[in-house]
Amino acid sequence: MTLESSITQLNDSVQTLIKVISGLDAVTTTPKAVKAVKATKAAKAAPAKEATPVASVEADIPKLDDVIAEMRAISDRKILQKLLSQFGSATASGVPEENRAALIEAIHMELQGAA
Repeated sequence: MTLESSITQLNDSVQTLIKVISGLDAVTTTPKAVKAVKATKAAKAAPAKEATPVASVEADIPKLDDVIAEMRAISDRKILQKLLSQFGSATASGVPEENRAALIEAIHMELQGAA
């Protein structure tokens, strides 16, 4: 397996994972058997670079301060409690990092509905 095909396969897997997480598409593929491959001397000499999608995913996670700032736009505590309970938390700090962007989106949707 070449480096290019490994990267392509990794990219396909990441895209499938994003679809599953977003609830846009159900995964119906079955996993393929993976064979162990001996590392060549060239591969041992040059360590693999860290995948850039990981760095971009970390950059896309809103900080807790960002979530709190967005929450301040809603003055009705009952609406805030309803939104937080949808994410399984009573406080902004209890919302998992991977759900923060979705919470901010829900806040924006709530604000658009109130306007």
